[in-house]
Amino acid sequence: MSDNSKDTLFVGGTVSTFGWGENGGIGAMTGTIDGVGYAKATGEFKELEGGVIQTGVTHYFLDKDGSVIHTTDKCTIRPDPNGDPNLRFMENVYTVVWGTGRFAGYKGSFSSRGWMRSDIDGLPEDHSAGGLRYEGVLYRD
Repeated sequence: MSDNSKDTLFVGGTVSTFGWGENGGIGAMTGTIDGVGYAKATGEFKELEGGVIQTGVTHYFLDKDGSVIHTTDKCTIRPDPNGDPNLRFMENVYTVVWGTGRFAGYKGSFSSRGWMRSDIDGLPEDHSAGGLRYEGVLYRD
């Protein structure tokens, strides 16, 4: 490779996610990352105009082959535009800190978006579950 070329990795797939309170969550992942994701809130929850909430998050994504991606992130949670108080739209922007295995050396960012619901039968009051899609392009020199 020349000095100007980069090895790229197109990432994308789905996440079935489960969150507990303001502490974090886990998700079963398919696609480029075929395994599990773990999230932990690292920042204050800031309430913005219109009921929007933002916070910092850190994630560890573990693929079934043992490869890991660690990220630091910005999470934005928006209320349902139709007014359902139990439905929220969540967007994450993940910035890669490090990776191992087939993700070793990759940098850059990717994003996810999807819906979270908190009134599912059997879930404790401060828990939620939902589905997200993730996508982006990572690179390494």
